[in-house]
Parts: sequence; structure tokens; C-alpha cells
Amino acid sequence: MIERQTNWLVTLGRKTALEKVAHLLLELFERLRMSGLTYGQQCAMPLTQMEIADLTGLTPVHVNRTLQVMRTRGLVELQAKWLRIPDLRALRQAAALRTQGMAA
Repeated sequence: MIERQTNWLVTLGRKTALEKVAHLLLELFERLRMSGLTYGQQCAMPLTQMEIADLTGLTPVHVNRTLQVMRTRGLVELQAKWLRIPDLRALRQAAALRTQGMAA
């Protein structure tokens, strides 16, 4: 857990907007999964675009555009406060994360 947080902090300034948002959504999904709060490849999405912007250091407009790109690429589906990740591996690649460090 500490390694994951350190990785997030150290690389936050070097990631693209898509990498930042993808990493945040993966982190949220993984933490909810560890708590038994996911349903297959989906979970509740408690964060607003404003909160995502605050957490990633992006503007809300940039977050909105980034999420649109992610939807278009099929990386995430967001609907009615629910996040669905059709392909975890693809989202991990988009986040520029090593796959061995995270459970599938």
C-alpha cells in the first residue's frame, strides 16, 4: 500500500492527463475491490469531475475531455454514479502502470 502511494506521488507530475485519471480510477476500483465493494468489473463512483480535478491537479474541463477520450477508447464506462472497467489490463496500460503490482 505504501509503495502504491509513493508511486502515485512521485510520478504524478510526470504523467499525462489520461494517465493521471486512469491511475486514479484504477486505485479507486482496486481499493473498493479489496473491501468487497465491487460487482464484477464495476463499482460505485463517488467522485465528481471537480474532485477528480482536485486529486489529479487538472482543471475540471481537462478532466471532462479526458474522460470523454477514455469512454471513446472503451477504457471506462461511467453512468449514474457507477464506474465500469471493461478491460482492467487496457486501463492499466493507459495509466502506464506495471501489471504485476496489481491484482487482476
